[in-house]
Amino acid sequence: MKKRNPGWGLRAPKTTSERRAALARFGRRAFLDPSGLRYPVMSRSGHLDAEGVLAAYKRAAQQHEPRIRAKAKALGRRMRLDWARRNPGKLGVFFIGRGRTVQVRDAGGRIVVQGRLPKRLKASRPVIMRIAKDLMVKV
Repeated sequence: MKKRNPGWGLRAPKTTSERRAALARFGRRAFLDPSGLRYPVMSRSGHLDAEGVLAAYKRAAQQHEPRIRAKAKALGRRMRLDWARRNPGKLGVFFIGRGRTVQVRDAGGRIVVQGRLPKRLKASRPVIMRIAKDLMVKV
């Protein structure tokens, strides 16, 4: 039987004395809100914890704290956590000029394909995406 990894709940500094000790020992980087000793992201052993960052992100979203949420997401990106990364699979269609020249861009804003659509094409966005992917030349 496979051993389960003990969760963030067992590694997190819970009591105020544990949190004060973590602040004294590891500094302000142990918390996303060090002045209030809230949102710990380091375990009691002093390692940045991926589950702690995710827990801080979710709790900040629940508590409507956008500044803390943004800090948690930025830290997640620096740690290269999957949930914090931008979705590279999302594509967007952008019309240039009078509307016949089309660019398809990914979530990062990079141009994936670019080209001109045929005349007399009146279609919805998903249809244009399909046609654009078929007609366009890779950039």
